[in-house]
Amino acid sequence: MINSKDIILVDENKSGVNRDAFFEYLNTRGFEFDWLQNVPNAKLIDVILFKRKDPAQRIVLIMHSENILRLCKECNKPDTDKFLKEKNIFLVHFDGDDECYNLCKMKKDDREHIQSLTVLSLNDGLAGDFLKQRYPNFTFTNLRNGHISHPIYHGELGETKLPRNKTFIGFWNAVGEHRKIRKKVYDSLKEKNLLTNSLTKVHIKDSVQNNHDLAVTSNSYPESFFKNTFLSFQLPDLKSYEMTNYEIVCEVVNGGDRDDTLYFTEKTLKPIIMKHPFVMFGPKNYLKNLRSFGFKTFGDFIDESYDGYENCEDRIQSIVANVAKLNQDNGSSFYNATRDICQHNLDNLYYLKGKLKSTLWRKLNTVFERPVLNNNTEFFDSLDS
Repeated sequence: MINSKDIILVDENKSGVNRDAFFEYLNTRGFEFDWLQNVPNAKLIDVILFKRKDPAQRIVLIMHSENILRLCKECNKPDTDKFLKEKNIFLVHFDGDDECYNLCKMKKDDREHIQSLTVLSLNDGLAGDFLKQRYPNFTFTNLRNGHISHPIYHGELGETKLPRNKTFIGFWNAVGEHRKIRKKVYDSLKEKNLLTNSLTKVHIKDSVQNNHDLAVTSNSYPESFFKNTFLSFQLPDLKSYEMTNYEIVCEVVNGGDRDDTLYFTEKTLKPIIMKHPFVMFGPKNYLKNLRSFGFKTFGDFIDESYDGYENCEDRIQSIVANVAKLNQDNGSSFYNATRDICQHNLDNLYYLKGKLKSTLWRKLNTVFERPVLNNNTEFFDSLDS
């Protein structure tokens, strides 16, 4: 465990919901930490060792994945892990968001630099067998739950009483090598003529990340909502949800067939917020893992056995078969029969959001040893309950 005798160095002073809660935890617990400045023309290892006055003290480095990679490349040692242990340095991987995502999509040449390191990963989501086999010396803490830390948008704004006469909604970003599988989902549905009467859009050249004008929006939010909302281009389009009966979600699958990482993003949260039933294309066991967080899925109405299939292509074909059955009545019976489940999922999302910080801090208690203080011990005891 990390204790107050360690020198704790953090690589960048970036803000963000997760990082701010993490640093608040350190301050409240009485842990001193220092920023690891980016010194021009200096190697990271030299800056790190300069911070230590007592050679016997252990250094705990809390670093982004890209800086862990930079450290390994700059050290240029045959066995970087052995070198760091000899220098009494303990590595902690913490991006503040997207840890599992960044590890999954890391290029092979870069991955080979870090995969043998002994690292504690304060990761979001659930690291499955895919990541554990790829990074065998990483200890994954499954600290947070992806985009749940982001603000929740209010689907009630979309109750405009439009006719619900479309089958499904499907807006997919297929830009980049790791997202090409989403275009495969689109093409498979198109091949079976299942896009008729749906609201679908797939980006293959530009994405909403670099061209916000591509975002599907009917401007149905108050103007102030756009100004005060994180990632406004990822807002669910209210009218599109009002007009459709369910959603086909394409979640992040960075590792291909064997990827079983749970990292739910705004793609999963949008239909939950809008109280929409959904058919999910994601990593293996995605629905099973989603249920472990208290959400309900739709196995009573569609065949969700595809969730456990090893092969992405098999999962896609099963989803296509499900959509073909749902579209026989425009998806309306699916929508109407799932009102209770959809309300439960929204309530569960609010519940998880509400206890986010307390859950985060309790998990951090398993990583950080409580400092021995001369006063105020009752206050610190209260954090352990």
